[in-house]
Amino acid sequence: MVILGFTTITFIVFNKLLLSFRTAILGDGGDGVSFLWNFWWVKKSILELVQNPFYSDYMFYPNMMDLHLHTLILGPALMVLPIQIFFGPVISLNAYVLLSFILSGVGAYMLIKLFVCQKYIAFFGGIVFSFNTYVISHAYGHFNLTTTWPIPFIMYFLEKLNNTKKTKYAMYSSILYIFLIYSDLQYAVFTFMLVIFWIAWKVANDIYHKKDCLLLVKPLVLFAALILVGSIPYLTTVKSGFEKNFSKPDQIAVEFYSPQNILSYVIPPEGTVINQRIAKYNKELAKISTSSPEWATYLGISIIILIPFIFFRLISKREDHYLFWICIFLLFFVLSLGPKINISQTLTIVSPLQSIYTLPIIDMTRVPIRMLIIAILAVSILSSIVLSNIKNNKTKHVVVLIFSAIYCFEIFSLPVSIQKLETPKAYPFLESQKDNKEDNQKDESIIEFPLFLTDRMDILGEKHNNILYYQTIHEYKMINGYLSYTSPGFLKKYIDISGMLFLIEPSGYKTPENEDLDELKNYLFDKGQLKYAILHKKYLTEYDRNCLYSFIENDLSGKIKYDDSEIVIYEVYK
Repeated sequence: MVILGFTTITFIVFNKLLLSFRTAILGDGGDGVSFLWNFWWVKKSILELVQNPFYSDYMFYPNMMDLHLHTLILGPALMVLPIQIFFGPVISLNAYVLLSFILSGVGAYMLIKLFVCQKYIAFFGGIVFSFNTYVISHAYGHFNLTTTWPIPFIMYFLEKLNNTKKTKYAMYSSILYIFLIYSDLQYAVFTFMLVIFWIAWKVANDIYHKKDCLLLVKPLVLFAALILVGSIPYLTTVKSGFEKNFSKPDQIAVEFYSPQNILSYVIPPEGTVINQRIAKYNKELAKISTSSPEWATYLGISIIILIPFIFFRLISKREDHYLFWICIFLLFFVLSLGPKINISQTLTIVSPLQSIYTLPIIDMTRVPIRMLIIAILAVSILSSIVLSNIKNNKTKHVVVLIFSAIYCFEIFSLPVSIQKLETPKAYPFLESQKDNKEDNQKDESIIEFPLFLTDRMDILGEKHNNILYYQTIHEYKMINGYLSYTSPGFLKKYIDISGMLFLIEPSGYKTPENEDLDELKNYLFDKGQLKYAILHKKYLTEYDRNCLYSFIENDLSGKIKYDDSEIVIYEVYK
């Protein structure tokens, strides 16, 4: 019944997606298609190419790109690999995203059930954790950040380990933690902090109460050993990647975005009814909730009301687990505000916890706002405990019903959009051309215009993420591409190729001179084995189109193989 309940809520919240399950993904046209490409690439690399999925030359061919810093979400891709084999990447991605919301609710329910007796209150806590505005906001295309479900399950098995001292729970928890590492490294870092704090709390509590805490040593050693074996190859590569690609002194300043406005936690996000009413009286105030890269740091009315009750109970009763989650809430809430806290438009203060961001492993955290997910888990547990301790059962039922109604109203009032995935007719044609290739031509590549390059700090060209979706159809290697993280050093090397800036922005640069043209053609043909050049007309100005037409036809000896109102495909010759 619990699984059915969370499934029903998930289907209601994301009903638009269910109606277009085969032809759309959640999102607003931004990063969602990159995760679609991730699922496709994991399947192709493992089952067809039989190679390490963290390296790919299908983007920016002939370069071998390191995907450790790219949000590959290997764990989720492997989890639904059987679905993708039979139904393709679109359905498998949609299935995983919906499943992650269901599992988040179930995991939080199981964890909360350890602290409260009433199932319906634990179910309410599961809703608070799984369907909060923070997570739903990331359903706009950050599917690595909707993968919150391992966190409550990890803590559930650790609590079971503490209660029973059985090593099997250490094993379950470690497996889920490894999965989290290969899903989103930032969540893994936050959960690492939570687990370390949990272990320290349990040990201190056992010593204080003169309990035998040595019984936890063996299973916790197993827990740590399994995680080390499963994650150290990946973590060492990622660490070296950060050291190579990011300047340590500037990392916090550049990568932590702007200071988070503390008012955004209590102002509903843009698009909701409440925010629209606020905007009628004060437009600047209404915009505060969208001032950060995570547009919904908003906690929700019911949670905002519950927080004072949580702290009131702290004064009246001091259970161990209650105090632990109070400390966790305070710690991660303050950390989510970042190294600098924006109190108002004119007042910014240094966080009292600023030094924590410089600690090893934690210093890899790029966006502190995302630490809010741990604070939300703490709130879901604490609010459930508060509600369960209302003595009068009738009053308890009424209060839970009121808070549930308020919370559900907020969930269903959040704007949820889907991105339609329309396949241009040119791509089935391109795919058919590939079927006719000989074996010794297997590395032929394409280049798609306009080019879009980014290293996450610098962006060049017209943003055109759909090329990722198109590659899942035609499956050609691409001389250009788009990854969520590209080494600044690689980007500089790429644009330093003679003539490449002209291809990125024809209106801003002259057609390459003969000497530069020879170098560019050498890169495209001899190294990149370029076969087709594809122009997306609607993303290019008329001037840029004409420049590229002339360049491809005259300098690359291009012949039109396909032409319609949207796309023109040239076959090019050296």
